[in-house]
Amino acid sequence: MVDMKKRIIIFLVFLISGLIINYSVENNSFKHITTDSGFDSSYSGETYSGSDKWESGTSNYDYDRSNRNGEGLTLPDSDVVMLFAGIFIVVFIVLIVTRLLSKNKKSTRDNNTIQGLPKTIEVQKVLDEAYNIFIDVQKAWMNFDYDKMRELVTDELYNMYYNQLQTLSIKGEKNVMSNFQLINIELLSEKEENNKKYYKVDLMVSFYDYIVDSNDRIVRGNDNSLIIMHYSLDYVKSNNEVDRCLKCGAKIENGITTCPYCHSHIQGVSSKMKLSSKRVITQR
Repeated sequence: MVDMKKRIIIFLVFLISGLIINYSVENNSFKHITTDSGFDSSYSGETYSGSDKWESGTSNYDYDRSNRNGEGLTLPDSDVVMLFAGIFIVVFIVLIVTRLLSKNKKSTRDNNTIQGLPKTIEVQKVLDEAYNIFIDVQKAWMNFDYDKMRELVTDELYNMYYNQLQTLSIKGEKNVMSNFQLINIELLSEKEENNKKYYKVDLMVSFYDYIVDSNDRIVRGNDNSLIIMHYSLDYVKSNNEVDRCLKCGAKIENGITTCPYCHSHIQGVSSKMKLSSKRVITQR
């Protein structure tokens, strides 16, 4: 689409430039013809009345002949103005076209991808983990898997998702999402403070997204149309491992959020990366 716009704009530039140059050439030619015609008109339009008149005609003829020989030829003032006006218009058009093309290029880049940190091996590991967490969160949401959801997101985000899922459950509805296709993912920033690491990720992904009722009839959305979602995702990861249940003291594996013995919720953030926020930038 952008290439087609470039071709059209370039064609218009050449077309307008050609018309201006052609008009200038024709205008100059017309001026020369007018000069010759003026000589002819001056010679034939007045009655010969003696030697003075003949000398006037000879003077005009000599002037015209010197122009034909290329000596003493000067452009009329109107031709000079026309020439400079044509040059100005062409330069102006070129500047406008250059600006439009650079703006289109920047707009395309901004709409499709956001340049993040260089994708080193370490950065790519973070991106792989972040994307896998995103997919697992969507699956847990779709299947009302609260335990899995608690493992993947922070407590604040879990409480929000829990309330939203409860609303869907009361209505007898289910959010179906499938056929996830990664379009682009970038790690925008990474910082560490208070013994925790924070990551900001830009994600663009396509998938099917619709709501069905208890009879699997679609009530919202479309199962035949892919949507493209652009997200800003925040993740957090603690450098401290939680290896014991604070209630019963039983030893637990890293990442478990529910004690397998007393079934109490393990407080704190595990050393696994967790999704802390998800914000939609664009949807189409």
